[in-house]
Amino acid sequence: MPSISASPFLDTSNIELLRQRLAEDSRIEKYTPSPLRSCRIDARQIIRRESDRLFVLVGPCSIHDPESALEYAARLRELADELRGDLRIVMRAYLEKPPTTVGWKDLINDPDVDDSYNTNKGVNVACEMLDTISPYCTANWPLVCRSRSASRTPRMPPWPQVNSLKSMHERHNFMTVTKQGIIATTTEGNEDGYVILRGGSQGANFDAASV
Repeated sequence: MPSISASPFLDTSNIELLRQRLAEDSRIEKYTPSPLRSCRIDARQIIRRESDRLFVLVGPCSIHDPESALEYAARLRELADELRGDLRIVMRAYLEKPPTTVGWKDLINDPDVDDSYNTNKGVNVACEMLDTISPYCTANWPLVCRSRSASRTPRMPPWPQVNSLKSMHERHNFMTVTKQGIIATTTEGNEDGYVILRGGSQGANFDAASV
């Protein structure tokens, strides 16, 4: 992608280059959507308590080695099949998880782990959103992790997340950043949202009293 000087367009001298990122064609056509569709149906039934199974999300944190991740997935699939009567086990991996201080950012920003920052390659494996300006590229499953808690956007007490669940059920018109710029967009709402509680120094905190 072409690179241009950022200074004529930005009110700062700290940015050297403004690189055009995120090619139009980032579709993953060689994978069948059937497992994903089945997972979403199962998750929806569990969230709505139409199923008595537990929904379990497990997987590598700050993934950097796709081969090891595939091996993990294969082993997890065997366990998921074995326990499917009681659990709906789904693998998750943090593809965009910046370090607490400095160091390698993530598989999206630097997929080759060599400071080449080939984002056009990395975005093809994206499946979740952390950055608030890239919703149309990775807007499948927003998640806030421990390292991200220092960001001003998600850093807040738990009650706003609970209110957010109530709000997201309803239809909204909102402003967002798209490929064409900032426009007004309408959503019909989402009835299947939930809050993930990480736990604390005293152990798990998802029981009724803690919530």
